[in-house]
Amino acid sequence: MELYLIRHAQSQNNPRPEKDRVEDPPLTDTGHQQCAHLASWIPSLQLTRLVTSPFLRTLHTADHISRSVGLTPEVSVDLHEQGGCVSGHTREVFVGRPGMTRSEI
Repeated sequence: MELYLIRHAQSQNNPRPEKDRVEDPPLTDTGHQQCAHLASWIPSLQLTRLVTSPFLRTLHTADHISRSVGLTPEVSVDLHEQGGCVSGHTREVFVGRPGMTRSEI
């Protein structure tokens, strides 16, 4: 088995200072361009399964891949960084929230 780990494309939080970041941001226009580039060559990997976490940035990235390879993403709420999708910019105010599904994007 080969496993490919793909980081989400640029989210609206990536270019923001930490103190201005928001919970569960979508992709930027640049992020969608990155996804389009990824979608243009990823069929060569011959993927057989597509699993994603339940956050907007990953759901949008997986959607681009899905259209390109013809696989339906499997959303796993247990797949996320430590603490889930966080809001707040300091450890004292982090709140994990894995909860959105692909049907909610």
